[in-house]
Amino acid sequence: MAGDWVKVHRKILDSSVSSEDELLGLFTRILLSVNYRTKWFQGMEIKPGQFAFAWRKLPSRLYPNASNPPAINTIRSRLKLLGSIGVVDVKVHPSKRFSIMSVPNWQRYQDRTVSKSDTVVDTVSDTVADTERRRNKKVKENSSSQLRFDPTDYEFVEEMSRKVKDVLPRAKEPNLEQWANTIRLMRERDSLELSEIRTVFEWANADDFWSPNIACPSKLRKQFAKLHVLSVKERRDVNEPSPNAMRSGSDVLAENRRKREARHKQEAL
Repeated sequence: MAGDWVKVHRKILDSSVSSEDELLGLFTRILLSVNYRTKWFQGMEIKPGQFAFAWRKLPSRLYPNASNPPAINTIRSRLKLLGSIGVVDVKVHPSKRFSIMSVPNWQRYQDRTVSKSDTVVDTVSDTVADTERRRNKKVKENSSSQLRFDPTDYEFVEEMSRKVKDVLPRAKEPNLEQWANTIRLMRERDSLELSEIRTVFEWANADDFWSPNIACPSKLRKQFAKLHVLSVKERRDVNEPSPNAMRSGSDVLAENRRKREARHKQEAL
């Protein structure tokens, strides 16, 4: 019956997913857990290759028969690695009541049919290893041209493109080579770490105002200094309570009253 089994190509053993047994095990469990057909959850369409979940229930869902499943933070760390490879994506629902786990290439992994327009790399055997091999080939092809970038730059812009599409579903398909080249320039000429670039972009992508305005690396680079200041300020405001928050309500009211009285005396003069 449909949904009783999934395809896992043996070439996955040549990919970064197999660098650790725990990582491969988690990815396999995700493949077995995502929907094989469209479902609905709390009024939201959950497509094939996705499933809705709550973090506190995720260990028991992915490891139902384990007496001692991995801790949530361990699963988070491994999901972050799978996300950096580009095989898993996790989004928080706007309501913040649950999250959505997605396998971006689910249909490519599981589809049995091959159209006349498909190439060898687009068939059912197109796996994580094939994706990485083509990505590295693109890096080599561009190494002697004006567009240059590292594999990590390309991986990041692939992730960036998916996040931009979530905000702007009708955005045009980007030239990922150009995007990756811009990220390289930010690293080499602007002396930025990729982790810094990622952190600032993720902050902007989650901000109501900046998310539609930072839709490509060139705009991110242009506004980086301002976005960095804003993101740091927001984290500081969240982590450090204001002076008023450390005083009692009566103290604050008394100080405000003194300020008003002083202002009235000044106006009277």
